Amino acid sequence: MALFKVHSDLDYADVVLRSLVAECFSYFLPGVVSCLSDVSSRDETVGYKLIQVSVKATGRIMSLLMQDYSKDSVNNANLVQAKLVSHQNYYSKNSTEETVKSGTKKNIFDSYMEGTRNPEWFAKSDNFLSRFLMNYRKLTQHSITQVRKELSEMCCLLIQTCSRTIPKSQRYLVEILVILSEDPDSEVSQMCQKELNEIFIDQNKFLINMMYNSFEETFSEIPTVFNGIDEEQKLATLKLTTGYINILGRNLQLHDSFRKFLLILLHLCEFEVNTSIFVEYKTQDLDDDHDGGTSLELWKNLKFLTDDKLRTQFSCLCYNLVKKELFETVSDFLITTYDNEEEQKEATYFLNELILGLKNNSVEVKRDLIETIFHHYIDPSRWYLSVAMESDEMPSLINIKNNIQQSALNVYGIGIIADVLQENFKPFLMQSLFLVLTKAGSKQLFIRAAGKKALKCIANACNYSNVISLLNDNMDYFVFYIERGLKNDSFKGDVFDVMEVVITYGDEKTLQNLHSIVEEVLVLSCDKFKQKRIFSYLRIFQVFLKSVMRWFNVHEPSPVLKTKAQKKSEELQNFKVTGLDDIEEIKNFSDEIMDKSAEELYQEDMKLKKEQTEKENLESEDGIYRKPEPPYHIKLTVDILKRSLNFLPSKEQKRKFLVLKILRDGVEIIKDFEDELLPIVHLIWSPLVGRFRDKNDPVVISYSFQLLCTLGRVSKDFIRSRTAK
Repeated sequence: MALFKVHSDLDYADVVLRSLVAECFSYFLPGVVSCLSDVSSRDETVGYKLIQVSVKATGRIMSLLMQDYSKDSVNNANLVQAKLVSHQNYYSKNSTEETVKSGTKKNIFDSYMEGTRNPEWFAKSDNFLSRFLMNYRKLTQHSITQVRKELSEMCCLLIQTCSRTIPKSQRYLVEILVILSEDPDSEVSQMCQKELNEIFIDQNKFLINMMYNSFEETFSEIPTVFNGIDEEQKLATLKLTTGYINILGRNLQLHDSFRKFLLILLHLCEFEVNTSIFVEYKTQDLDDDHDGGTSLELWKNLKFLTDDKLRTQFSCLCYNLVKKELFETVSDFLITTYDNEEEQKEATYFLNELILGLKNNSVEVKRDLIETIFHHYIDPSRWYLSVAMESDEMPSLINIKNNIQQSALNVYGIGIIADVLQENFKPFLMQSLFLVLTKAGSKQLFIRAAGKKALKCIANACNYSNVISLLNDNMDYFVFYIERGLKNDSFKGDVFDVMEVVITYGDEKTLQNLHSIVEEVLVLSCDKFKQKRIFSYLRIFQVFLKSVMRWFNVHEPSPVLKTKAQKKSEELQNFKVTGLDDIEEIKNFSDEIMDKSAEELYQEDMKLKKEQTEKENLESEDGIYRKPEPPYHIKLTVDILKRSLNFLPSKEQKRKFLVLKILRDGVEIIKDFEDELLPIVHLIWSPLVGRFRDKNDPVVISYSFQLLCTLGRVSKDFIRSRTAK
């Protein structure tokens, strides 16, 4: 190694010196790069600093050995020869005979003079280095920013100094820069973007053409990569594709392969249709009013974009398509594809992400296209899809699953359009609001989740503080459609879905606007020709009663466990003796303390009671007691309870469950109005007793027992005496 030593007083920045050192160390290039590459490819357990230093050393050594010095200041062969001879003389004087023999030194010198870096050597070295640089792409996903920054500096250095000598390896260097141009760290991304922009400024045709070719090769690899299991490689491939879009811009649409690129992205949006996503979740898991850990988009079960990071990166890709003015070309392609039923879900998902990319961009220019997409979404043939087996069409299970996903995507797309257009969405409000409400009240929980999300987006876009304000401000609009739907014999039940959403989100003002509609439903429930709609009627009754409980703060008291001492204390407090107020006096009560016998005390109590009764009779103008009128919501609740009782003996289990829930909520609402409560309890008693005879249905018995407990609590002795019999 003594031959390759560089004296410390020599200028390292000297191009001639760098050339001489490169000639000497060219023999070591394969071994050094192999060792450093092995260190860089290790996992993070070795510590990020070791990986960072190895990347830095790789860049410095490769730039030293692979730089083309002939284009700089090394054109004089005599100067190079003189420098090399001077170094040979220096080492000859200072080397010991034990270490290096003179003949051996001459042989070594001659061998290195014969191994000068020539075009053939550069080509072989480039081919060798490309295999190692390919593996450095993994470091673009390293968790430590310093490592990614060092990697970007290495690539910039090699492109600046070795662009002529490593044409094959340049592809991987550019790919790394493209990936890191989308890095979350601003310093890293700006450094890479600056270097890539320099390529276009310098009009380096070789690198520009290479980037176009690399882009085509990259997106062609997407199907293969996403059929694998390496999540980091999937993310890196998407980042690389996004980076190429950002760099190459709208010129991509001029290439013949652009349509192939869009088809591959469409394939990437493929949905997985299986039973796993249609399992039953708790309602609050799918309710966007809850901040639980469950995603609001459980219906988005994508086959390839399975991870949140992948979906986020795909959204970033769509944003760059819009940013580079490719929205019109891509949206035209997707609208055409939307008409193909087999790829409709994928096209809808892609369109939604593309529209979302318009946010914070110039939307006004794209308004015509957005309007076209909007009308595609709300087209009746695509909006009203069969999502239940009991429908007249009787679709297959696979079709139902597809329809559920498509319906959720359509209504979610309306919400995205509202979110992007903001105030400009108001012209579309009357066309879409009722349709969105039908989905927000859907029996299918996944469609309901997407509908509620869209409803919140619409309220926010139209400058309403919340959904309640949106509904109250457009109540006349809902009432008109609901009344028309109730009178139409051919409707499919969407009216009840809308009523359910309006009542659920509404407040006390909603009661004033909807009481006539609830009364209309009560009348319709008596029509024997409309018995198929009974379950929908009962659903409306249940939702209405739940909302009344919420509006008027009616709660079922939770059971309280009390000790014997607490119970005894309450009994003493309830036991009142005339003339005694203190608990201790009551405990020590006797005739001697009161100076009166029990008979005399009884006579006094009776006299006071008689005087109070006479006073009340005198206060009444005509001597007849007039019962105060109950509030309107109490009257409506009583009517609902009386009507629901008729369906309690039903043979359908679901209907019995619903009726029992309605009765339980209803008696809670009217518990403070004894004159209305006791007649209802009397009417409930006989049908309720019959439910306890359903020995083969323990669930019905359980629901019936819960109702019985509620009746016992609110009516007290009235129901206890009957139960004892």
